[in-house]
Amino acid sequence: MPSPPEEEKHSSLDTFNCRIELLGRRRSQFIKSFHFISKFKMGGGHTPYKVPDWRIYKIENAPELVQVQRALASHGLKDPWLRNEVWRYNQQEFGTHWARFRLALFRGFKWGLLAAVATVALERTLGGGGHGHGHGDHH
Repeated sequence: MPSPPEEEKHSSLDTFNCRIELLGRRRSQFIKSFHFISKFKMGGGHTPYKVPDWRIYKIENAPELVQVQRALASHGLKDPWLRNEVWRYNQQEFGTHWARFRLALFRGFKWGLLAAVATVALERTLGGGGHGHGHGDHH
């Protein structure tokens, strides 16, 4: 079978390259538009997270970890990775155990109480409390 003329080879190759380039552009535009939409719909768009410097985390700033360090030292042990847990005990950022417990327990309390009072008031006002299940003579 004879090979196609030289200019047909180039034109088909150019067409192929053109299609690849067009697909690449469409793909990059799709990715850019998806990135924009995901930021818009998913609440993104925050500034990049700044990783804090590791030197700010000191065991001396976390009383619970100081106790752990002392307990380990009494047995002749040392935890070289204990500093990695200091961030969890940062009271300025996360509060104390009691403060976190109160926050978790009472976070929606006022709205829940308001909803319960409104429900009871509506039930009593509209008279829908019995649902037709009285202790009457009807069986």
